[in-house]
Amino acid sequence: MTRRYRNWAFIVPWLAGSLLTGCGATISAQAPIMTVQHRITKFYPIEVFTQRDLILLYAVRQYQAVGPVSVPHSLKIMVSHWAPSVSSQMLPFVPHSQLALDTALVQQLDKRPSDKQVLSSLPGWNLEQRDIPSGNSTYWVPKSGVWPKWQMPAVILKVAHEDAGFPGPLTESNISVDGIKLGMSRADVKRLLGKPTRVISGHRTPYPSWLYLSRGLSISFYATGSPNSISGVTAISLSPESPLQLNSGIRIGSPLSQIVEAYKQIQYVPFGSYAKVFIQGQQEAYLGTRLIRFPSLQMVLNRGVVTNILLSTLEVPPT
Repeated sequence: MTRRYRNWAFIVPWLAGSLLTGCGATISAQAPIMTVQHRITKFYPIEVFTQRDLILLYAVRQYQAVGPVSVPHSLKIMVSHWAPSVSSQMLPFVPHSQLALDTALVQQLDKRPSDKQVLSSLPGWNLEQRDIPSGNSTYWVPKSGVWPKWQMPAVILKVAHEDAGFPGPLTESNISVDGIKLGMSRADVKRLLGKPTRVISGHRTPYPSWLYLSRGLSISFYATGSPNSISGVTAISLSPESPLQLNSGIRIGSPLSQIVEAYKQIQYVPFGSYAKVFIQGQQEAYLGTRLIRFPSLQMVLNRGVVTNILLSTLEVPPT
């Protein structure tokens, strides 16, 4: 259900200015900054195919080019639909270990079936030959003898400015950082992590924060002005030194390809060697007339690897 808020704002404890100028970027929950995201001006949907499905696309089209086709009809339909969506724009989002073969597959898929070359090897596939009236044909078949089923590609929304975009996979219950979840009470956090290294009372902001310096962890709560009127966790931030990880396995140092594999739908905003990645939640609310989605997972990347992580949600007044 979509909710409407007049005075709520998304919590973005993000030093965006340093990122936009190309300098080092950090995320900190110590001094949250209230921001209203810009409307989207440009977006570039990019489909990112797994190597398994790039191979499948290539093999089916190669098979179609050399003679009679015995590929399942449903698979032929999917290949016809998705092959035109393959482009070199997906290559920055694939694992480095798969880049060489993925590049070759993308290049071959960009050609007409009759112009395709036969690659020297395909993991999990056999190269076969047979005689046809016009000569010999060479094609690839699965080693198992069974054609794989089609899998939907991941979708990257490459944007010029952050926006709510499309709904993502996150809920407040399905994502956590080292066992800490959004909405968790201070008592539960202390039971799980112990006493914080430092407490920032938040006299100038409504966000008292607990710092666990040895963990590179900062946790913010929402308050209405009184120290005793504090709700649950509303933001969790990991610094570049943090050894902690999300329950999805993403951590400081994770490559972009791991984020794509874990979440399937992401927003990607590049700034030179830096980039910001957003994964949205399933819940919706309006800030005035502006639609936002929450919770939100935000990451800074430098040269393709994660350097900072912020998980946040809407402010929830204490009960």
